[in-house]
Amino acid sequence: MPHFSGEIAAIISRLRRFFGRGEPLPTDRRVSFSSSAATGLSQFEHPPGDPIAGTEAARLTAPRTPVEEVLFDLWADVLRREDFGIHDRFFTLGGNSLAATRVAARVREHLGVEVPLRLFFEANTIADFAAALAADPRQGEHASRAAEALLHAARLTDQEARDWLTTHGERPSEAGP
Repeated sequence: MPHFSGEIAAIISRLRRFFGRGEPLPTDRRVSFSSSAATGLSQFEHPPGDPIAGTEAARLTAPRTPVEEVLFDLWADVLRREDFGIHDRFFTLGGNSLAATRVAARVREHLGVEVPLRLFFEANTIADFAAALAADPRQGEHASRAAEALLHAARLTDQEARDWLTTHGERPSEAGP
């Protein structure tokens, strides 16, 4: 996520308090694994019709929704790269269990919803991850509203942020441009 000035950070903090925290995300999505006889390693069986990570089509697909946009920013920050699309797989991009834990914590912090680590295996692209969040009516609506608010707050100038805080009964910080 981008670095926010004090006023914008205060707005985001207030929005997070307003939206509260979500319950763990239930999911009924299943992933098929197979064991490779040659290596003995399990490999993800790619669902038919799903774009293959690393293809030009996957790379060119930008986030389409506010939730996808926030997820993209979170993944990019944790993975320290931005050269991917919403159909690229988390682990193919260099993600690992520690990175998944970091992303899950940031999703909880920024969108106010809990995501189990297994979601990174069951829905391991941004498009599938966002769809899994949306599949739960309460969590999906919560994540969507939080993402829209975060993106709106990120576009505020410092003066607009100070005005918003003043209007909503918060005292803006003295630090500023």
